[in-house]
Amino acid sequence: MTVKNNMLSSNEVPSKLGLLLVDDEEFNLKALKRILRDQGFNIFCARDGLAALELMEREQIAIIISDMRMPNMSGDDLLIKIDERWPETLKIVLTGYTDISNTLNLLNASSIYRYISKPWDDDFLLSTVHEAAAIYWGKVMDYCVEKNTLAQNEKLQESNTHLRHSVEQSQARLKKVNEKLKSAYDGERRLRRARQEAEKESSAKSRFLATMSHEIRTPLNAIIATNSLLLESTLSDEQKELVQLSLNGGKTLLSLINDILDFSKINADKLELQNSWFDLLKLVDDSCELMSGQVINKPVEIITLTDDKVPRECFGDEGRIKQILNNLISNALKFTEFGCVAVEVSMHDTLTIKVRDTGIGMSAENLKHIFDEFTQVDDSTTRRTGGTGLGLTICKQLTELMGGNISVQSSLNEGSCFSVELPIKSRSLLHLPRVKQTKPECILLSQNPSLFTYLKRQLELFNIQLNYSDSNHFEIDKSGHYAAIFYDLDTVCPLPNDNSSNKNSNKNNNKASNNMDNGSQNQRQALNIALISNDGFGREKTLKQQFFDLVLRKPLGLRSLLTNFLQSFVKHHHYSTDDFQFEGENWQKQADEHNYQYSLYIPAKILVAEDSPSNQAVIKSILKNLGVEVDIANNGQEAVEKAQQNSYDLILMDMAMPIKDGISASKEIIKQAGSTHRCPILALTANAYKEDRQRCSEAGMSDFISKPIDVALFREKISYWCGQHRPQLDVETPIDISLSTTTETKSDPGSEPMPESEPETGPNSYEHGQSQQHCELLDFSILKQLERDTSSEVLPDIISIFIDETEQRIPLMMNLFDQEQWQALGSEAHTLKSSSGSFGAAKLQKLAEKIEQHALQNDKARSVPLRAELHKLAQLSLAAIKDVQKNGLN
Repeated sequence: MTVKNNMLSSNEVPSKLGLLLVDDEEFNLKALKRILRDQGFNIFCARDGLAALELMEREQIAIIISDMRMPNMSGDDLLIKIDERWPETLKIVLTGYTDISNTLNLLNASSIYRYISKPWDDDFLLSTVHEAAAIYWGKVMDYCVEKNTLAQNEKLQESNTHLRHSVEQSQARLKKVNEKLKSAYDGERRLRRARQEAEKESSAKSRFLATMSHEIRTPLNAIIATNSLLLESTLSDEQKELVQLSLNGGKTLLSLINDILDFSKINADKLELQNSWFDLLKLVDDSCELMSGQVINKPVEIITLTDDKVPRECFGDEGRIKQILNNLISNALKFTEFGCVAVEVSMHDTLTIKVRDTGIGMSAENLKHIFDEFTQVDDSTTRRTGGTGLGLTICKQLTELMGGNISVQSSLNEGSCFSVELPIKSRSLLHLPRVKQTKPECILLSQNPSLFTYLKRQLELFNIQLNYSDSNHFEIDKSGHYAAIFYDLDTVCPLPNDNSSNKNSNKNNNKASNNMDNGSQNQRQALNIALISNDGFGREKTLKQQFFDLVLRKPLGLRSLLTNFLQSFVKHHHYSTDDFQFEGENWQKQADEHNYQYSLYIPAKILVAEDSPSNQAVIKSILKNLGVEVDIANNGQEAVEKAQQNSYDLILMDMAMPIKDGISASKEIIKQAGSTHRCPILALTANAYKEDRQRCSEAGMSDFISKPIDVALFREKISYWCGQHRPQLDVETPIDISLSTTTETKSDPGSEPMPESEPETGPNSYEHGQSQQHCELLDFSILKQLERDTSSEVLPDIISIFIDETEQRIPLMMNLFDQEQWQALGSEAHTLKSSSGSFGAAKLQKLAEKIEQHALQNDKARSVPLRAELHKLAQLSLAAIKDVQKNGLN
């Protein structure tokens, strides 16, 4: 084999392959380098074909990735020349859809390896480059093997000359050596082909996963959005709970899809945790409630047990912990046909979560491999449970990523117990009230002893004793000394007799009460409680009307026992508890996420540094509803001056402003504060790249909020940084944004922008009465959210500010186009992008973003054609939003 030119320039095999990137756009070169920088290549860059040829002369280049359209020399000519002089170099073309025909012609002209359409998919680009590298390395190995073989043959020939006296022996040895070499060579080629096939299959699987995840996400997003809208509408309590269950299930399914795609990231140590404070009891109850749908048709209970040392809040990755718990509960339910699945939560030095079941258990041999990938207890083809066998593997990897450990204890046919220990921080210890009276006695009527075992242990925390009966003939006349009777209506248990079936008549008709038998009187003294499955919404009202004082839905979590059972129990018998007021204990959120009458009040003074009047109006309206005193600065210099003259609890700093930008202004404010205590500064920007977050952190800013503003997240951050939990800031050690109390995204850490939701179009994306053209221009969900966050009275006024601002900015941008002042044009486009996004002008926002990118790169060729498009689209968008201002959103 003859290796031409730059494949190998010496006898040594290179440690890294040379990779040449050719593109006349600096933005594309930077993006490609970010993607490929840790992939094990020597990366070289060229802005045109001539520079690329010079690099080819000097360096060993194995792979070239080239654009098609470039100055001085087109990609076609460059690749043809490279094919003539360096045919071993693998050539990959980056092309737009308009260049497809040229690219196809180039396939035959210069033997290119593959072409990739712009904009490219990062995963596909990486897999293509690695496939090309594998092919090149294969050629190198072929060359080395051939070279070694030739050298060995030469030695054998020399030996044959010197050993003429032993021709037969020498020939025999030579034959054996040749056979071994051939066998080794054939084996090497087979292994190489197998490796290439495996890499192709892996790449195909990755592309399939990416495609399918996108296809699954699309309907899931519709399901989640629809349920969210339903919760905002007028529904009964039962309907809201059903919709909330559906919404939680959709969110969990979406999370699981993301987790499947994260599996490779976990193995590659690229998955980052998103830590924040979360409600531990709510997490456990939500998981158990979500999983309860799997036990509707079989005699299995999901039970929780929480000890008295569990904190109200923990600091960790709530989503990953919930994922671990969901996987463990779901796995236990698969292999449990009767009995229970119990979730035990305790806190000592570490948070410990145990999931215990009464299922089939595992043998000692199965326990050895239970956390291996694609492993299940029953691996036979006739197994009754589905699944990929990845759940427990992911649990183990996530637990270890959090610094914890997971273990399992099990015996065949005796159930299993999985234990997860996580070393996470906590605060606000849980206060469990205890009834002061001498241990009241209650009784559970059920045929599931597991339910009794755990419910008894939970009620003991309240100083309440629970007894048990599984008899179908429970004697009511002997129940008088019980303070409460729990009826498990999902199993065979005694039901109240007809004489006591109408609770209302017993309470309101004294004559009927006097005629009741002794058993019924005793029974009415107790608090009668029905326990039903989580799907029994329709039964609850009927049960309360007929007989029962209280209906509890399973699974019975600690929150439900506190807020429903214990409160009713204490009031029914006029018991007292130690230092506990039900009205003062708030177990639910202060404001439900779907209740837009936000009740949070923040007595703070905040400086808002923002140059866009429309964005100023939006932020002021949101802060006004929180009771915040707002001061406005129109640029960075004004913000510095006001920070010197006044004392603020918080500063919201836009990044891109005239005279002085947000970074410079923040540094100056922090420098002026010196060693004295200073208020936190939160960055506001429409650019959501990792580099922007890093610049904010390096400037000493405390947190980061991307625009358009997510109002719920905005309120949380304002509440946190102005509230009691705000840390004392040290000028020398600014808060690490990655460890902020709330996280804006869970995207892979890179330089790519945070994902933004696409505005929906089509018949389902707009309200009745809105024209389809308007809905193609505007995202009405943003406008409706803006109306809820401000008010229907305020919305027309702030829309008017946006209209005036935009009508002034568009002519200014037209002049900047004509004068070719690209940097100033990019700055104006950035502000237009931000304000348009805040008011739902989705198409105008996207166009402004394109203008900003091209203008800041001084790319005249791509900027100029956007001038006419901007003028037309701005007119249409302003006409649409004026119509909304005039006629409203309904």
